[in-house]
Amino acid sequence: MEIEGYMKERVDDQIVWYSKKSASFKRWHERISTLSIALGALVALIPALVLYNSDFKELSILTSSILGASIVIIQAIDKLKKYKELHIQYRHTCERLKHEKYMFQYKAGDYLDGDSRKLEGLFIERCESIMSTEVGNWASLNKKKKEQN
Repeated sequence: MEIEGYMKERVDDQIVWYSKKSASFKRWHERISTLSIALGALVALIPALVLYNSDFKELSILTSSILGASIVIIQAIDKLKKYKELHIQYRHTCERLKHEKYMFQYKAGDYLDGDSRKLEGLFIERCESIMSTEVGNWASLNKKKKEQN
């Protein structure tokens, strides 16, 4: 395979994949955090109903309990799924791959001088190292998930 094929079929494909997954995990984490904040604000407002009308006492207790439990559940899901950690990890891998690609394309840094075949080999080794490190990080995160259960 020529270097252009490797770049397109392997590196560019992985950059797109990591970018999409990172964005997805970020959105999930932000949704859960926003929902938690909104539900927390509602829990704080519920006692005002009792002050306004004492007939709302039982409803206030029940509603506050349900909202509080909902916050715990959605925060636990966020923690279990590790949306924030995966977003950061995948974004970091994506940016490392892009950096390596640009350094190679523009013949900068370690790609400045040398035999083109050796430089291509160096590029491939570094990209594969970045991707294999990511797989190791993913496996480590999943192992931690299983140990917590």
